[in-house]
Amino acid sequence: MSSRGKRRSRSDHNTDWIVEIPLSRACILIALLALVVLILAWTLWGFLMEFSQQEFASARATAALTTVGGMGGSVYLIVRYRAQYFAEKQHKISRLDHNEELIDKALELFVSNNPLKRASGARQLIELASNHDDLAYQQRIIDAFCAFLRLSTPDHRNDDEYIDSVFVEEIFINAMRRHLKDLDEPFPSWTKCLFDFRGVHFYSRVNLSGCRFQGETDWRGVHFTEGAIFSGTIFEATPTFSKASFHGEAKFDKCRFAGGIDADFSCSQFEKNACFASAHFGGTVIFGQARSRNEDDYPDDTELFSTTFSGEADFSRAKFCGDAHFGLDKEGEGGRIPLVSHFEGPAHFEETEFQKGAYFGAVYFKKGAFFNEKKRERRKSRTMAQRPRTSGSPHTEKGAIFRGAAYFRGACFHTDGINCLRFEFARAPEADFRDCKFDDRGTGPEDILLANIDFKGTRFHTRPLFGEAEVPCKKHRSPTSHPCWPKKTHLKEGEEGDIPEDAYCPLC
Repeated sequence: MSSRGKRRSRSDHNTDWIVEIPLSRACILIALLALVVLILAWTLWGFLMEFSQQEFASARATAALTTVGGMGGSVYLIVRYRAQYFAEKQHKISRLDHNEELIDKALELFVSNNPLKRASGARQLIELASNHDDLAYQQRIIDAFCAFLRLSTPDHRNDDEYIDSVFVEEIFINAMRRHLKDLDEPFPSWTKCLFDFRGVHFYSRVNLSGCRFQGETDWRGVHFTEGAIFSGTIFEATPTFSKASFHGEAKFDKCRFAGGIDADFSCSQFEKNACFASAHFGGTVIFGQARSRNEDDYPDDTELFSTTFSGEADFSRAKFCGDAHFGLDKEGEGGRIPLVSHFEGPAHFEETEFQKGAYFGAVYFKKGAFFNEKKRERRKSRTMAQRPRTSGSPHTEKGAIFRGAAYFRGACFHTDGINCLRFEFARAPEADFRDCKFDDRGTGPEDILLANIDFKGTRFHTRPLFGEAEVPCKKHRSPTSHPCWPKKTHLKEGEEGDIPEDAYCPLC
């Protein structure tokens, strides 16, 4: 609320007694107050001034007339104020009743089976929401559209019904794009409203680029038939895209999720190109069990380069059918420009499957990159009837599976003292770790610890490349660090042992 609105509310509160008490009581109160003022004035004049009898009587008469006139004026102002107050209140009630009547009429048209009436009702609802800045009023109309979209399941075989549903859908999407942008437009803002699209089938292209959501949005189970564009969209409240299906392209490039705001894309399906380039995730982002489904002949890529993950990033059990680009080199005027992602929190890739190439070149991992294999013991059942056959046996989850090239050239694995870096590759034809930094830098010039690198169980079809990789040697790393390098990796001898021949120690 603005300062003007606050001042107005205070003044209204201070004058509420004028309309709360009956008019007769108000007049009696003013008369008593005027009488007290008159008596005090007579008494003070008698003590402070020496008048003759005639002059004193004249002064008393003047004071009495003035008091009576002021009392009459006060009563007149009170009556006028009360009349105006009740008139404004009645006008407000009448306006609200009129708006409610308009909404009811528009809703009757909106739920009609007649396509023309339904389109007319949709346009009337949008116009009503555009002419009012009351949040509750706007939310009611938005909820009506969201409910219609959830219940609308047109049959493609019925062309008229399908076209009608798509037309209403486009009306609402265009209105959202107009009211959710921070522009100097005469339209009231919908940024603080809530949008519940659970299970909605969008048959047209959803373009909400450059929009701003300050309220929560629920996109769980949504089907984007023709694609979804959220380029440059700002989310200041938690959005949920869990189990959403993107049948067209999904563009979230330059999208911003405010600090502390989580983003849930778990179990989502991306059938075409998915672009999250230059996006910023301020909180935890979950892509666990997400699937990239394409035709084998024409797989599309997943673009995640130049992306900042401020919190925890979970890609566990995700499946990438095309190339996954977490780092990209772009040709510029001054040569090749690296477009890399920054993982400020832990990055989880347990049981993630890469069908094609996985490009992590020059990616920065600050608090650990987890590609490891998990082993957990199942709890023994208390009763024999509930005990499974595999009771007490270890349950093994696969680590990350790289079926294409694993490109980590120039990646930085800095774990901030958390020695938790582990890789599990399966059938990777090529693994490039050149120019990588496997260390944790402290404050001092020689305060460098080796991240606990573990390649146990790794199978490479070709020899992994560690050329010019930065790895602390046995002499300069922590005594508790015991790296496990891939099989058939040639290690240096002597004090610089336990590091690949092509690598070097930054302190030697």
